[in-house]
Amino acid sequence: MDWFYQNGKKRVGPIDDESFKEAIISGKINDTTLISKSGMKGWQRFAEIRIHPDISSILPNLETGKQLVICANCNKTYPVTELIVYDNKHICPNCKPEFVQRLKEGAPLPEVLITFKDFNREIIHLDYDLKTKECLENGFALLKNNFWAVVWATFIVSVIFLVMYHLIPLLGTVANLILSGPLIGGLFHLFIRLGRNKYVEIGDVFNGLKGKNFLQLMLAYAVPILFLIITIFAIVLILAAFINLSSFKVNTLFNTAYFFFCLPVFLLIFAGLTYLVISWSFTLPLIIDKELYFWTAMQISYKMVNKHSFQVFGLFFLSGLVGISGIFLLGIGLLVTLPIFFGAMAFAYIEIFKG
Repeated sequence: MDWFYQNGKKRVGPIDDESFKEAIISGKINDTTLISKSGMKGWQRFAEIRIHPDISSILPNLETGKQLVICANCNKTYPVTELIVYDNKHICPNCKPEFVQRLKEGAPLPEVLITFKDFNREIIHLDYDLKTKECLENGFALLKNNFWAVVWATFIVSVIFLVMYHLIPLLGTVANLILSGPLIGGLFHLFIRLGRNKYVEIGDVFNGLKGKNFLQLMLAYAVPILFLIITIFAIVLILAAFINLSSFKVNTLFNTAYFFFCLPVFLLIFAGLTYLVISWSFTLPLIIDKELYFWTAMQISYKMVNKHSFQVFGLFFLSGLVGISGIFLLGIGLLVTLPIFFGAMAFAYIEIFKG
């Protein structure tokens, strides 16, 4: 039996039953550890599956006098006599200050399973280690193993976007603000489900248009877009205040003073907007996957991305370059390269948000 488990930032496996048992004894695996194996539906907490026959049959029986207990906060193993107990949880002396701080903040205690109810509070206490190369390789493998499914899904969404952009200008803009979030969210979720080795159908790409998630997905796309437009408009007005518009001419743009004044400003604006876009990049999948409200999803995406911003930004840019590279193949190449982008970001989502 091949087992996998999450050890801090590292994913360990595959390992056999004996190694799995040793990991439990050593304290590397505890009730909060994410476990996976062939045939299992994604990653699950050890506490949720420890009664499974495949696990219960190999669980170690430790003698009480020699029992090693896992600190609920740092997951390190200590003799039971060295730990203090609070609400049936063992806490080592080194972790006591942090544990008390969590109590004061009202954050879920260690060993509390993540559910839809407390996901938004618990996930921000977890860490991750994002590997760009691994995500891109997984994205390519996902395309290879599910070629027609992802190509057709990407084609359907692309056609809808093309139709929207060729509608009457005002109508197309309104349709874009209403439908883009649910469509992109549905496409993203399809890739996430494939990354979890779950069965999908082409029609799943429209899941964002169904149910209560539709409004939240729409707001998650429309609100930031409107915010960015208003921000740019306000900055233009501020710049206009420094320029005498009555005497402004086109050749003024080539004036050295204007150029060296405006260029840094626009570069700063571009950098700031790019930062926000990437920080909010997991908002849509969080809504459709975890059923969160759009504002909560934006906050969680922002906080988690900025735990390791360089890792996420690097993946976003590299996978984005791969995604748009298909435009050089008569545009139709996007149907192959865009799935690699979505696949890489889907695996990043699974890594960052623990399955």
